[in-house]
Amino acid sequence: MQTATDTLRATLHASPDKRRLIPAADNAYRVLGLSGHASQREIYAAASALRRAIKLGVAKTPAHQIVWLGSNVLTENDVRDALSRLTVPAQRIYERLFWFFDPQTAATMPALGFASLQETAARLQADESPAARHDNALLWLAVMLRLDPALYLANEWSQTYALWKELIEGRESWSLLMAADLKGDFEQVTTFGEIGDLRGRAWRLVTSPLTEIAKDAMLREDHARAGRALAVLRASGVPDALAGEYEHEILGSIEDDFDALLSVAFGSYRYEVKTDQNVSERRETCWRAYAKFNEQVKPALKKILELAGSESHVARRMFAAAADALDELAEGFETAFDNESRVKMLRRAWQLAPPASASLLLIEEHLTSAGDASERPSKTEADYARQLAAAMREPVAPPELFTAYIRQEEAEKKLDAWGKGASKFVFIVVVALFVGKCFNSLPGSRSPRGYQPYNFNVAMPRYTPPPLPELKLVPLVGYITPRELQRKLKAQAVTLLHVGARGEYETGHIVGALPMRETELAGGVKGWSKSRQIVLYCYCDKQEASSRAAAELQTLGFVNVSVLEGGYRAWLDAGFPVLPVRPVKETRKSLVQRGAEN
Repeated sequence: MQTATDTLRATLHASPDKRRLIPAADNAYRVLGLSGHASQREIYAAASALRRAIKLGVAKTPAHQIVWLGSNVLTENDVRDALSRLTVPAQRIYERLFWFFDPQTAATMPALGFASLQETAARLQADESPAARHDNALLWLAVMLRLDPALYLANEWSQTYALWKELIEGRESWSLLMAADLKGDFEQVTTFGEIGDLRGRAWRLVTSPLTEIAKDAMLREDHARAGRALAVLRASGVPDALAGEYEHEILGSIEDDFDALLSVAFGSYRYEVKTDQNVSERRETCWRAYAKFNEQVKPALKKILELAGSESHVARRMFAAAADALDELAEGFETAFDNESRVKMLRRAWQLAPPASASLLLIEEHLTSAGDASERPSKTEADYARQLAAAMREPVAPPELFTAYIRQEEAEKKLDAWGKGASKFVFIVVVALFVGKCFNSLPGSRSPRGYQPYNFNVAMPRYTPPPLPELKLVPLVGYITPRELQRKLKAQAVTLLHVGARGEYETGHIVGALPMRETELAGGVKGWSKSRQIVLYCYCDKQEASSRAAAELQTLGFVNVSVLEGGYRAWLDAGFPVLPVRPVKETRKSLVQRGAEN
């Protein structure tokens, strides 16, 4: 199982382009190599210099290039796009919000890690200027997204968004953006209305990386990672309206699936409870519906509780829908004159209903009308989480009579299925016998008419399969005899290769042979003519190495490739010259002669 440490280690080795803060990585100020204080004159000068360098083919590195934000290979279109973005006032302050007023603080980090991040953050916090606080918040967001996209470090993420909350809710940072625009001598200056619009969108802009991570995790069904993203978003301090919108975007598909599941689980109950059933059948229908609730609806509620928690608006809507379904089920028990089961369903529905909801008020009225005089605990936010955990853990057990009836009905269904299968088998056998008897009674049939007992002692002729055709193996490469090789060597019409290690070649080789390893074959024959006649041999008993080398040469395009038949041993047995004159290994022929003399 992969731990948080393994995920962080794998993240550090991943591509930086996949772990970067896009507004900062593709920032116009970064493209031009400028700081957030750059004036209009500096922007145009940097753009002109970059264009000239690109046209001349000179790789010019911008002054403030932060490498750990990802690669930034520039083209003329990139420079033109950056210049156009910085000429629009609203876009210019957006680019300035996601860039450093002092890029050198981020570019000179000794190592991209949490230790260097803490050291740089401490240095920025010592400077109480608005620019330093802005750079500190941006640095934390960019580094955390690069080092921990799996969102295991909840405390560090909370610290990151605490810095952004102070930045967004304060006035100094927005005054800093406006002052930088005024000091830059731009033709069109940013207005206070554009500053206000950017401030209203700031929370959505800085939290969008987490929402994208959560959506991607939901698509890949990585609910643990999506739950961590939602927990960070809830602890970030975003406005409640935006948090609810994020939950709807991330968990909307789960809520839709839950509504469909709830409709299917209680669809048959709503139909059957309205039919003319007696009291016993109606009670059984209600308990069957509750069994479906435990089997199908309850696991979905557990998943949303683990994923989003009890404070999620989406989770509370789902629990309210489940409480309404149990309230409806309690009404069915009321029509079946089972008040005890009705109170059980209402109590469970009361546990699921969110505090201060319309479902809770209606369930409390139904509990009072059912005569439930037991004292119920308080329904605060903290108590609601414990009540949901208890409801998911403790099921309501049906009466023993209903359980025994279910077991008996299941046994009867199994017995009925066995009976139907046996009946089908007997019917098929009878039909087969009848059809066979009809065919035997036809004129010209071999069997006599009437009933004849079966004789199971019939001697059947033994089946002898025909012999398989002989498989002839056609060699993939041609072979040459030692005598033919000797003639070609004298005529200098062939290139002879000794396939094997250097030690084998020095022990003994054919005169005129060149040493060649299998691994060096492709490089050794590079540049040779494809029509050259090449002969290969080796020390192997069955010429495995030379055959493999010959096949490789054929794949490389050589057409005249042969293998010495019998290899080095056959050459020695034929008595042809080798080097050195007395090889270390004895030949097969000398061994046979020595055995005959002894």
